[in-house]
Amino acid sequence: MPDTVLNFYKKKHAGYSDQLKKIKRRQRIFVFLRLALFFLMVFLPLVFFSENLLLAIVIFILLLTSFLFLVKRHTAIEKQSRYISCLIQINLQEIEALRGNLRSFDEGTDYIDPHHQYSYDLDIFGPDSLFHYINRCSTLSGKDTLATMLLKPAGGASEITRRQKTFRELGKKPGFCQHFLATGRVYKEEWGDHVSILKYINSPSGFTRNYPLMLASKLLPVLTLGMLVVMIAVIVP
Repeated sequence: MPDTVLNFYKKKHAGYSDQLKKIKRRQRIFVFLRLALFFLMVFLPLVFFSENLLLAIVIFILLLTSFLFLVKRHTAIEKQSRYISCLIQINLQEIEALRGNLRSFDEGTDYIDPHHQYSYDLDIFGPDSLFHYINRCSTLSGKDTLATMLLKPAGGASEITRRQKTFRELGKKPGFCQHFLATGRVYKEEWGDHVSILKYINSPSGFTRNYPLMLASKLLPVLTLGMLVVMIAVIVP
């Protein structure tokens, strides 16, 4: 069984490593294309500016649109690169964990309580503890939830059965668990972030309730495009 698990992580690590190499190549291509488009966007309209102003404007708009599209695509590729890098790191850490190296995982020393009725005596937290072995949380609030589950066991048989069913289901979906963990790692969390997010979600929006701002957000793009069309048609200078 351990060899099967080890081979699973090795296969995943190799697959994601190859995928990251392809993404890096795409990143270099997009950097070159962005640079080339930028120079074309600056100099090409100048070539036609004195002879045909309308053509120069059209060329500039087309090049600017293409440049912005490449910027957006490059940003998406960078996010994908960070995501795949997290998956590589996850599998590498699991390979090391199977070899007995758990240094990559939080030991849970912040939760050590000498006055707790059993956690201190049973080494629930700390180096080579139960928390150290099973912790795969990617958020601070997730670690708090896991620590609470270890400090306050389920009170009834139904809750224990529910948790066991959940763990068995997740145990059959290692790929899902890795993607879930990678998603959490992409976005670094600081202490108090989840409190700020919950506060922001539950607070009323000052923008959606401001009618003039809502109206301006819809009218300004239309007016801008309209004036651009009028300028291209040389109706106004």
